[in-house]
Amino acid sequence: MGLEEIRKLKEQASLPKPKKYYQIPRKSAKKIAMEKLEIKIEFVKTTKKSYDGNRKGMFELDEAGILGTSFVQPKGNAGLQRWFEDRHKEMVGVCKNCGCKTQRGKENYKNSIAHIFPKAYFKSVATHPDNWIELCFYGNSCHTNMDNKTLDLIEMNCWAEIVEKATRIYPSIAANERRRIPPILLEYIKTEL
Repeated sequence: MGLEEIRKLKEQASLPKPKKYYQIPRKSAKKIAMEKLEIKIEFVKTTKKSYDGNRKGMFELDEAGILGTSFVQPKGNAGLQRWFEDRHKEMVGVCKNCGCKTQRGKENYKNSIAHIFPKAYFKSVATHPDNWIELCFYGNSCHTNMDNKTLDLIEMNCWAEIVEKATRIYPSIAANERRRIPPILLEYIKTEL
């Protein structure tokens, strides 16, 4: 190292160092990878499955291209979000139990979409097209009361509709989840089948 090089190093050492700025990314690398994987999964699904516009769900096609009866559960939050959006289009704005207004057309419309079979316990049918009933969230709080089991299912004004939908959903419920079906509802389902 020559004298000239040492002099340059000393001059550079006395200069202030440039500040390094770190910007927090909007999406983590893990989230970006998961989204790419989800896009690939959706592409594979759409090539092997068919979207039935009448029932608003994914259903399997057999070899001949005929619509089967088994429901295919969409994966991830995107599937659940799409399910809520489809149910929002079907909402009428009136609680099926008490007749109060629901959150139809509002930003928090999800509050008025009550799962007949709770999505936490019945993952196999969490996004089944029939697994919902429109109940008020504010006012009489029919949705909250049904979830907290303070409102008895059999005493609800929409009991017949719940039984009808539960009967259509029952074949799609996973065998290990069927033990969680309320006994009174299970009795009615078995008489309907």
